[in-house]
Amino acid sequence: MANRAEEIMAAVTTNLTGLTTTGSNVYRGRIYALSDDELPALSIYQGPDDVLSELGTNTFNYVDRDLTVRVEAHVKTNLQLVDTLLNLISREVYVAMMADYTQGKSYVFTTIASGNAEPTISSEGEQPTAMMTMSFIVRYRHSYSDMGA
Repeated sequence: MANRAEEIMAAVTTNLTGLTTTGSNVYRGRIYALSDDELPALSIYQGPDDVLSELGTNTFNYVDRDLTVRVEAHVKTNLQLVDTLLNLISREVYVAMMADYTQGKSYVFTTIASGNAEPTISSEGEQPTAMMTMSFIVRYRHSYSDMGA
């Protein structure tokens, strides 16, 4: 049995694959630059996996956590459409993440949208490229003795 954070990240990747604008251009933990033929695309990264209680746990039966999931939208288009395209992708990602706020996992309580960062725009090359980060918090529970149960 895998770590529950890993299972959630895999579920999010599956849930965000096949969106209208980005299609199958979804990459988990990608560290290399995207090529033009891979755009528009989403990159998915795991953020902090915080324990909710200051003491680490409120009980010796389970631990509740907040896993931050960072989704980056990458686009390349003419300058007038960069914000429009990023906003379209942002809506598609939000709808997909909230369609099943448990991400298909019985141990997930909810998914909380925690905002979008300001787009980063680069004018290098023939057409501008842009990236915007969207953040979500997935609240889940695991066994006190095993992060996979």
